[in-house]
Amino acid sequence: MRFLKSLLVANTALANSIILKPPGPEVELGTSTAELIDYSRTNTWGNDTSPRSIIISVFYPLGSKPCHGSYQTPYVPSVVSDFERSYFKPYGALANISYSSFKSQFHKKCSKGGADYPVLIFSPGYYRTRLLYSILAQSVAKSGYIVLTIDHPYDADVVVLPSGKVIYGVNDANFTSIEQYQPAIDVRVADFAFLLSTLSRPRSVKRLFPSLPYHLDMEKVGMFGHSAGGASLANFMVSEPRIVGGLNMDGSHFPPVTEVGLDQPFLFFGQKSHNHFTDSSWNATWAKLRGWHAELSLGSATHSTFGDLALLAKVLGLRHEAGEQISRVIGTIDGGTAMVDERTVVVDFFDFVMKGKKSKLLRGDNEGFPDISYVTDICQPEDGCT
Repeated sequence: MRFLKSLLVANTALANSIILKPPGPEVELGTSTAELIDYSRTNTWGNDTSPRSIIISVFYPLGSKPCHGSYQTPYVPSVVSDFERSYFKPYGALANISYSSFKSQFHKKCSKGGADYPVLIFSPGYYRTRLLYSILAQSVAKSGYIVLTIDHPYDADVVVLPSGKVIYGVNDANFTSIEQYQPAIDVRVADFAFLLSTLSRPRSVKRLFPSLPYHLDMEKVGMFGHSAGGASLANFMVSEPRIVGGLNMDGSHFPPVTEVGLDQPFLFFGQKSHNHFTDSSWNATWAKLRGWHAELSLGSATHSTFGDLALLAKVLGLRHEAGEQISRVIGTIDGGTAMVDERTVVVDFFDFVMKGKKSKLLRGDNEGFPDISYVTDICQPEDGCT
């Protein structure tokens, strides 16, 4: 019931088109996409020696209706939809999702906009496009954040550049150890540094996002990420004090954070079987966290529950079509509930870190969110954390 009140799915007059409304407050959003080219670096994959580029989407709150300049965008381009359907063929019904049939509703201007909002950066899992986390990002933006999602070409499974060029990723199917991901983690860290540097220049922001009605405060930024995204942001935080808090969704960690830890607030959020008691990289990091930190888990979830996939399966009723097969990929938790839970954890954490708001959930009270459990005792400033 909570999900049905928070997220509406409407069939439009267009055939095979579904508009998704993310959960969260009744706030309308704007969006834009840009390519950032780093001429100081070249790509490190295959034979591509062109300058390194990254693709980012930005979602931002515009206030309440009435709005002007309303428009719809496809959830993903058709080439991405075709790729994802092919990728998920071994998983049965997930290959039946026509990702490009989903639409999102955006606006250019609304009547009651707000002041400037804090900036959050999201990084996706390895070999996964940022676009499969767009509903999560939009739901967080509705709570008063400017949310940037980033694709890391050749690391992401498929990226479509503004020029129309399509870059396919390097699959990790042949990886035999977690250490083989380290080079990709290092490239992501460099991508983050380039992103912060670029968006710290107001002229660059205006050029990249001419319709963005806000100033971007890049001196106090929050970051959250899934899998390799969570691992990468933790490493970036080691040497970047402008990142004031980080949230890792189910991603193992790599040096240097496992060796030196962090001073900033940090939240682990994993599937139930993944915590710092079962993952040695989380355990090593946990012992070296000097700031506020806590650990939550999402019950009945799998690694791929985090993001939009479980929600899309819910919308299309795929569990009725192939429930057991689907559950092996996205868990048994209801897809709508999973989205609301993920959004709540992200918003509560950054509201606490960036806005000074208290959260019962972060203190171990999961009333209203029974699928979220508290793994370990919280570390408070009075316990020696700073």
